Amino acid sequence: MIISDSIKNRSKGKNKSSSWFVNETMNELMKVQKPDMNDFDEKGLRVGGLFMFSYMPIGKNLYYDAYPLVYVVEINPNDFLGINLHYLNPNIRSGLAKTLLNKKETVVAPNQTLHRYLFAGVQSQFLSVPEEDWVGVSSLPAEVFVDNRGVKYPKHKVWGSSR
Repeated sequence: MIISDSIKNRSKGKNKSSSWFVNETMNELMKVQKPDMNDFDEKGLRVGGLFMFSYMPIGKNLYYDAYPLVYVVEINPNDFLGINLHYLNPNIRSGLAKTLLNKKETVVAPNQTLHRYLFAGVQSQFLSVPEEDWVGVSSLPAEVFVDNRGVKYPKHKVWGSSR
């Protein structure tokens, strides 16, 4: 069963919090991690992969996604650059996920989704999302935006015109 279908079935059609979706998604992703990850770097990443992880930025940000869902574009010694699908409304994320799956040499994504992450701010292991689950997992409301005081930040302010 696809991860997103399993999670949606457990929600029984009831409104669940973003935190519930984060926990369910990360638990399901833990179950599908493969021990043989030769194409990943020593930190557990690879360019062209989609990953979910826990993150707390170093420094001041107006707000940030505490559990990014990131397509990795570039890996450097101290950081990596990625497209965080959570910066788009769940209703339109699946389109970007499909585009990323069908990528060729160049990846095009909305500017608000492009973020640089410091490895020092990563708070968990990187959980690789299997390609067959990219569209479903991207559509789950598993984003938790937090402001620089540690208070939840309104999603509609993050998504702005991408509603």
